[in-house]
Amino acid sequence: MNGKALLTVLFGAALVLWLLGGDDSRPSAKPVSPAPSVPDTQPSPCPGPCPPKPKPKPGPKGPWGEEAGAPVGAQVGGVVAPDGATQIDVDLPEALHRKNVTSKGQGCCVFTSIHHAALWQNVPALQEFPKWLQEKGLEGGGYSGNVRERITAICKERGYPEPSYIQVDGKDMTVLQKACATGRFPAVTYSKSPTGRYNGGRIAHMVSMPGCTEQWVAILDNNYIGAGNYEWMTHKEYLDVCNLGGNYWAVILLNPGPPPPPRNK
Repeated sequence: MNGKALLTVLFGAALVLWLLGGDDSRPSAKPVSPAPSVPDTQPSPCPGPCPPKPKPKPGPKGPWGEEAGAPVGAQVGGVVAPDGATQIDVDLPEALHRKNVTSKGQGCCVFTSIHHAALWQNVPALQEFPKWLQEKGLEGGGYSGNVRERITAICKERGYPEPSYIQVDGKDMTVLQKACATGRFPAVTYSKSPTGRYNGGRIAHMVSMPGCTEQWVAILDNNYIGAGNYEWMTHKEYLDVCNLGGNYWAVILLNPGPPPPPRNK
């Protein structure tokens, strides 16, 4: 074997030894992290039927026993009904709303409501009726018999003829509807607030009715005066509270009221 062949054999043997790892001077490769295992199927966002949303806790009971407070329709507002269109027929200026005076059992809610009507319908003989009662020291509350007696007495003392009026005991809403539509201002009984006033309790009370249509009744309570304090309710709601399901009692002066304000249809 000549020198050239021997050199070739030695070079080949050295190369084989180097490839088999005998030389630690080679750069080592960086370890590769194994790929994460992926399940064959992925779980759905909400396996099976989703759990129902938790129900809200019931609120406090209202004066009518429901959680929702007042019955449907009854609410406090301004001169326009909840339907956004119906308006009161008797728009007594707020400055003339008279606060009820409750003292000595004089039943001034009755005579305050009559005073409201006397202002609106221009019946001076019955204006300031509560003040007259206080001056006389008259007690005993208000009911149909003493209303008649006291109208006679105040007119005689003031030198006025007795005005025409009617007292109604019944459930016929067309009487009140006709009175309001013709500009009269009925004084009516009211035994429970449908919007929860008076803590939802029973009261012996008389209020003014500035509006009564086929659908809505408006109440001006002399304990809650102001142009934004009208109580709106349905006919049924009024009949339920006027005397707790019994007949209403109304005092209606027959003098005509002022001409109604012009309204766009």
